[in-house]
Amino acid sequence: MKYLLIKNKGLISIEALHLMGASTKRGDNSKIGMFGTGNKYAISYLLRNNYDLSLFSGLEKINLSLQEKTFRDKVFNVVCINGERTSLTTEMGMQWELWKVIRELYCNAIDEGTSLMYVVEEIKPIAGETHIYIGITPELELFMNEYDKYFAFNKKTLYENGIGRILGRTGLVANFYRKGIRCFDAWQNSIFDYDFNDIKINEERMTEYSFYIHEKMWALLLTCTNEELIKHLFSHLDDNNIIEGDLSENTALPSEPSGAVLNYLRGVEIMPRGLSGLLTVEERSKCHVIPTRLFTYLRDFLDDESIVDKVRAGKNNVLYRPIEPSGLQQATIDRAMDFFREAKFNIPYKISMASFDKKEVFGTVQKDEIILSELGVERGVNETVNTILEEYIHIKYNVADCTRPFQTASICELINYMKNQNSYVL
Repeated sequence: MKYLLIKNKGLISIEALHLMGASTKRGDNSKIGMFGTGNKYAISYLLRNNYDLSLFSGLEKINLSLQEKTFRDKVFNVVCINGERTSLTTEMGMQWELWKVIRELYCNAIDEGTSLMYVVEEIKPIAGETHIYIGITPELELFMNEYDKYFAFNKKTLYENGIGRILGRTGLVANFYRKGIRCFDAWQNSIFDYDFNDIKINEERMTEYSFYIHEKMWALLLTCTNEELIKHLFSHLDDNNIIEGDLSENTALPSEPSGAVLNYLRGVEIMPRGLSGLLTVEERSKCHVIPTRLFTYLRDFLDDESIVDKVRAGKNNVLYRPIEPSGLQQATIDRAMDFFREAKFNIPYKISMASFDKKEVFGTVQKDEIILSELGVERGVNETVNTILEEYIHIKYNVADCTRPFQTASICELINYMKNQNSYVL
């Protein structure tokens, strides 16, 4: 019979097999484990699923068996170690998969120092070593064939710094690891695979929230100093179906990018994805289209020469690209301004039009200029009047959207208008 052998130098302690929550590795950043539960869950899983399991501490075999115990009219299989009943049952780790079981046993071996995992055809314990033998099944064989999906130890490192490693891509979807161990199940493809030195994980050793992954990934990418990798990255960010191209506006990014990132971007042009539809064929051929969140972050570090046709930012960092209105659009703006003149309401600011990155935004301001969205203007005169009036108040009173000062300024403007219309003094 063939076995998967997981071994390491040193002898395993019996207490390590049944003392729940006992971990001497917690707080030691050089270790993978921290919870003191992994090998207990692993043993429970293997016994529950009838795996041929043998455990040796040096030449001494540790006997594992099950004993039934009734608790509140339900029968449980309790794990016994060397004939002594523990508090562990085969009900533990009911949601675990086989790969997580092997991961736990292998990680414990790694934490102990010199470790190996490979297939053998016979059981041969060695003095001074801990050996775990698991009988090969079709499911276990499939796991071994997909080793690189779960462990990053054999993967090619393309770049490494204090945050982690950028790895060569393998498999059908993105792979993320913590200290070489898979820590996140992604559904998207990616440009690279990633191995982080540390990231927040739960007791199943998985990262629960994708924003942890995005923040660590971008911290690693934006501090990269390998110019070839930087070029490859920015050449592929136009695709929002890959995990690097799918960047939330709320993703926290590092305080500043590396000098290598900035040096590369100063030699090219970038464009936020929301405005990429305005690019000509010639412009698209010579610029990188990137997620808007990344664009707004980088523009603070770059000269205007890196921005296609001077993409600008209005209030609340709304991105827009100035455009000339069509005849119909200009007619709508003219009718809106006629309304203000007829109402004897003075709009002293320049009016222009642009295409906005956020399609739900109909207007913004830039110093003493009101910029109207083409989509807002196309909704008609009433919408255009509403937008001009709102942006007028933003400029005149220097107040932000959705705030009490904006509400107060709007009321004051209405009162002043009514007073002027009726020559009434309060």
